[in-house]
Amino acid sequence: MNNRLIKQIFYGGFYLLLVGLVAFYFYYIFAPETPPPSITEFLKPLTVSNERVVLAAPGVVSLSAKVLNPNLDFGAERFEYIWELYDAGGNSLQILRGESFIYPGEIKYIASSDIGEVVADTIGVRLVLGDMRDWNWLPSVSFSKPNIVPVRLGTAVLGNKVFGAISNKEAFTLSRVRIVGILFDSSGLELAISETELRDVRAFEERSFSLTFPRLSDVAAVDFSKTEIFAETKLIR
Repeated sequence: MNNRLIKQIFYGGFYLLLVGLVAFYFYYIFAPETPPPSITEFLKPLTVSNERVVLAAPGVVSLSAKVLNPNLDFGAERFEYIWELYDAGGNSLQILRGESFIYPGEIKYIASSDIGEVVADTIGVRLVLGDMRDWNWLPSVSFSKPNIVPVRLGTAVLGNKVFGAISNKEAFTLSRVRIVGILFDSSGLELAISETELRDVRAFEERSFSLTFPRLSDVAAVDFSKTEIFAETKLIR
């Protein structure tokens, strides 16, 4: 192999390498970025159970469902849902929209009390959650459930009121605390739902509340020992 051929091979290889480097540079600068994987690709879907239409009295309808977030490291700071009321044939009759939040690993009730008139043929409800990819997911280090404890529960003499208190175990004020109460009969069937809201519950404060069920048709059927009280507040640390 003569020197001229060696030089041609050398310069040709150098030229190809240079062209390749320039092409790679422009591709690196102008090529569209590959989006990072969405956090939802690694999350398990929420599960819904115990969907109920609760008829406390004629014309007094409430809805409730239990929701579980199986993800221990992430919670949804906001998500949308719909209540889908249906008839005996499973046909959709009415849609009601709402929004909520759920902490990492939390089991919570989503309840809508006294929603007013519903279609006459309604016999059941489905809670349909929105697309998880549209939710605002936060890690547990910044979005964890605050320590709020219901205490001193009791009932009024007439039987249509539940009262008690919540204890804020956190070292800061909770601006809004939603209280939801659910009444059951002796078999565990939900009979009525009521809710109220407390404002500016101070650090380590114990604050009284009352829940009224004004049109409960059959007070005698209520087993007040089964009453469930839920206190919730949205807290981003």
